[in-house]
Parts: sequence; C-alpha cells; structure tokens
Amino acid sequence: MRIYISAIISLMTFIFPVYALDIGYISSFINSDSYTLEKEIKNNSDNEHHVNIQIERISSPLKNGKIIPMDKPGELLLTPESLTLPANTRQSIYFTYQGKDDDKERYYRIIWLDQELHSTQQNYPVHRSMIKIPTKIGTLIVVSPRKIKYDYQYNKGDINNTGNATFKVIAYGPCLKSISKTDCRENFFLIPGQNRELSRVDMSDENSHISLWQSGQFVLIK
Repeated sequence: MRIYISAIISLMTFIFPVYALDIGYISSFINSDSYTLEKEIKNNSDNEHHVNIQIERISSPLKNGKIIPMDKPGELLLTPESLTLPANTRQSIYFTYQGKDDDKERYYRIIWLDQELHSTQQNYPVHRSMIKIPTKIGTLIVVSPRKIKYDYQYNKGDINNTGNATFKVIAYGPCLKSISKTDCRENFFLIPGQNRELSRVDMSDENSHISLWQSGQFVLIK
C-alpha cells in the first residue's frame, strides 16, 4: 500500500482503513503554542512488525510539493526512529520541533517502512522469522508558525486563505444540485495562499452555514 503526499490535503480528515499497522490520521499538527507531538501506532495483526521511520521536509503538501533541505540539522526530531511491535500491541512515537520561531508554516513527510515478520518453526531446529517485503506509508506533519496570523477572504462560496497558517473549512446546508433531500456538507483544509470554491453546498441559501476551525476555535463566517 502506498499513500502519496499529493492526496494528503484532500484526505486530511480521514483515517487509514484497518491495516495490520494502524498509524491513525494521515495528517497531524504541531500548533503554534506547542513544540511536541505524540503519535500512537498500533499493530493489529498476529505477527511482529518492524518499523523504520524517516522524515523529509517538503515545500508544500500539494501535488507540486518538492523535498527541500531542513533549515538546520535536527529541525524535527523523532524517537524512536526504529522499533519492533509485537502482535496486537501499540507504542507512541514522539516528534519534537526545534526549528525557527518565525512566521512560516512548515510541512514534513513522515515515511513509515513497515516489515511484517512471520514466525515459523517448520523444518528448522530453532525458531526463525521470515520477513515480507516492506510496506511504505506516507503521512504529514504540519508545524504551524510560531508567530501565527489567521486571515481569510470570503465571497459567495469562494474562500481564500490570506493568513500564514492552515485552517479547516466546514460548510453545510442545501445542496447546489437538488439530487438529495438531505443537506450537503463539505470540510477541507486550506493552506496559506490557497483559494477554493465550495462545490456542493449552496451558500446563497439562507439556511447554509460556513465556519473555520482555527487552533481549536470555531470562527463563524455565515
């Protein structure tokens, strides 16, 4: 299974399907008032799993994002970098941001290399392990600016992030296309400088609503 970084923004609100290695949400945030993140991973299988974890800084979580150098060595640290999870167990991975305290949002691709270890005693006098081909999984960590500024422009269903930090857009109300008697909903993350027009909810209807989710707080727009 491969999950590419180009899909991260559109899938930010979902969690992975049930695989042997469950690493939870595709994207995680280190907020402007924090420097650490704890991420729990679970081995849901009946076999041991060995996991190696790597970090790459990327210019953007969108399709055009490229790997870029860290501002300094150890900008984002993690512990442990490698671990073996026995069957049906879980463990926490800790990430620590030690980069610049500025007004820039930063994005990091976390690469999880998962090897399932199959134990066997067949035809061997001692216990051995067989290693399967490793699975590569990609997730995202967003480090919010230390000097944060949320700002936006909104006009008739079109919203633009004019600040320096990602926020979540939540909209619900009558559907633009009358194909359902129930209301439609949209929710997505908008990174700085990104513009998006709502495509499902009819924001011209007086019964429609749109809000932003910013650092644990709701901001009602309509």
